[in-house]
Amino acid sequence: MLPRAWSEGQIVVRTVEVAQTPALHAAVTECVDIVALDPTFAEVPESEVGELVEQSVAEEAQERGFRMRSIHVGSAEELAGYFHLMEDVPTAGDAWLSILAIRPRFRRSGVGTTLIKSLKRVLAAEGFRFALARVYLANIPALQFWTRLGFTEIVPHRGDYIGQDLGKPCIVLRASLGE
Repeated sequence: MLPRAWSEGQIVVRTVEVAQTPALHAAVTECVDIVALDPTFAEVPESEVGELVEQSVAEEAQERGFRMRSIHVGSAEELAGYFHLMEDVPTAGDAWLSILAIRPRFRRSGVGTTLIKSLKRVLAAEGFRFALARVYLANIPALQFWTRLGFTEIVPHRGDYIGQDLGKPCIVLRASLGE
């Protein structure tokens, strides 16, 4: 089970709460600038973000499930973004990062790198073997980010190595958590 909170360097990671829904929606809406590279960041209604928050809150008591965490920076703990992942997906021992949304003003500041390095350690301590992330081929900065952080193995998804999600070609990258 992913811890409810942890900190590493400049970031604090916390379980999301329903009251955060407007702020989380605003954070992902700011990421619309990269929708041409990654259709995951197409504008969505606040209610859709709210449904994800509610699902995460509901599944917190379960041993494995859907987890959503907010990422905060600095002494004021300003919201820098959020991520969600599914535990034991696609197979037991895997953690599938389904989104990592970093607000534009926090990109290239080390927030994402610090988060993923610490998340890999946390997941390994919780007994996960692999972390996976889907990356759209047009999103070269994301490909560079994920491979730099050890997501270097391309694994088949839905029966193929290059898939089509949301109408765009993508790959699934996997990082081993065993070291």
